Amino acid sequence: NHLVLIARKGHRKLSGGFSLEELWSLAFAAVHDEQLHYDLPEHELLRQIRQERVVLEVPAAMQLMPALAMTDLVSITIKNMANFAVRNFGLEMYDLPAEVEPIPTYLVWHRGMELDAANQWLRRQIKAV
Repeated sequence: NHLVLIARKGHRKLSGGFSLEELWSLAFAAVHDEQLHYDLPEHELLRQIRQERVVLEVPAAMQLMPALAMTDLVSITIKNMANFAVRNFGLEMYDLPAEVEPIPTYLVWHRGMELDAANQWLRRQIKAV
C-alpha cells in the first residue's frame, strides 16, 4: 500500500499538483504514534516532515480526518486510508512528488478488548486479508 497525501477539497496550495519544494511549505497533521520509527533511508522525507512540519498530532485517524476537512492541514497516509477519507470525509488524495517506501502497518487494540469475542473475530478477519 503506497503513501499519498490527503487534504480538504479545494486546498489553495494543491490545485494542479505540487512539487517537493511546495510540499515543504505545507503544515501537516499526523496521528501520534510513539512506536512509529522511520529507520530506513527511504523514509528520510517522512522523518523530516514529522520533525519539522507537523503542527497537529491527534490520537486516532478518525480524529485526523475532520481536522483535515476543516483546515489547510495535510497528511500523508496509506492509500487505503486515503480512499476511506475521500469517501467519508470529502477529502482529496494526491500522489506524492517523490517515491517513499510504505511504512509498516500494525493492528492494535485496547487490552480490555483482548478477550472480547467480537474483537477476536475482527482481528482474525483482518489478519486473513
